[in-house]
Amino acid sequence: MCGRYVLADDLSALSAEFDAHLDPTLAEHEYRPNYNIAPSARIPVVTVASGARVLTQVRWGIVPKWSKNSSTLLINARGESVAEKVTFAKAFAQRRILIPANGYYEWKRPEKDPYFISPPLGDSRVMSLAGLIADSVIDGQAVATCAIITLAATPNLEAIHDRM
Repeated sequence: MCGRYVLADDLSALSAEFDAHLDPTLAEHEYRPNYNIAPSARIPVVTVASGARVLTQVRWGIVPKWSKNSSTLLINARGESVAEKVTFAKAFAQRRILIPANGYYEWKRPEKDPYFISPPLGDSRVMSLAGLIADSVIDGQAVATCAIITLAATPNLEAIHDRM
């Protein structure tokens, strides 16, 4: 979990849904609804700045300090150990975020059958994935990157995948 997800809402709808101000730098980066968001993409996230919620974008996938190249991406962080892992501890303590999503994909093994996990009908179309921001060095530059926090699957999902 979670290697691909969907976010089809536009930025103004997300801003209203999360009661968040739009980060002015969003205009610098093209955003389009995406039904197959992959690691390394720039994704909308909700963070807090000066006591107010802000909708901004960061790159999905933390490049750990021990990595010799920027292709090593940590896209998920286990909720059970995120506070203790050196790569995530500071970010978890200081830079938690919400990652808006309309749903995410899981592949049931061994057949690799795809499943789309989304909020129940009648609920909000948007759910929040827990996440954290950490600075990574990519091509010699500091870049704000993020990871999604995962947990053990609930009983209704564990037949598909052991994490959610």
